[in-house]
Amino acid sequence: MAEATPSRFEQVAASGALQPATAERLAHQFRLRANDACVRAIDDVDTARRRTQEAARLLDEAQPPAPLIFKVLPAIKSRDQVIATARDIARLNGRHMKAGIEPGVIYDEAACPVYEGYPPPHVASALLDEALKLWHLKPDEQNLSTTARALLASGDHDALKALPKGDRLRHRQAYQIIISVRSSHDPTGGERLLEAVGDAVIDVFGGCGYHAFYALNTTGEHPNVRLLVCAQNRRPPYRRLRFSRY
Repeated sequence: MAEATPSRFEQVAASGALQPATAERLAHQFRLRANDACVRAIDDVDTARRRTQEAARLLDEAQPPAPLIFKVLPAIKSRDQVIATARDIARLNGRHMKAGIEPGVIYDEAACPVYEGYPPPHVASALLDEALKLWHLKPDEQNLSTTARALLASGDHDALKALPKGDRLRHRQAYQIIISVRSSHDPTGGERLLEAVGDAVIDVFGGCGYHAFYALNTTGEHPNVRLLVCAQNRRPPYRRLRFSRY
């Protein structure tokens, strides 16, 4: 029998990009949570996080729990919020600009930088906006829920404005995922984590037809990678990504 070709995750683990147990857990958590069949969505992020951590421990009971923290934030439905999140990941929002912080290097689903080096903020912002056009995000007025559309048709604008945004909008348009590792497990300051996440994004999201952006953040106590994934697949039958509880 021919030997199976190692996955990109296995190659990362073998190359020493991260400790093997950590790379394997990262691979497992991505595959466990990304539900291309769109069967179930996360309603309780805390429950989802706990079940994922339990699954990571069950991978190899002989090893201590993985030092990896994998957190899925609530789905983003608003186009403006998706754009704002992408700009924040790239350090291109007003807060960063006022502080004189240079744009961060942000990568797409093919692990390619959206822009080279550290361009001026207005240049980086324009390049990011161009890349986001490929996501085909729906404006909020085209993404109204059934309840919101009924209120709009009835002319009850006060009730429409009173609806929480989660109830006013229909489709989830993106997910933000944060992956972090303790500094002691990545002496490169997050570069190894960034490499492993990049391979994960290519294999799990880019290879399945989902746009994504991600960037390394080293401003906190531990290095982390912030990942933003477009929920709308760019290939027929254009399935919408959801994250299952388990």
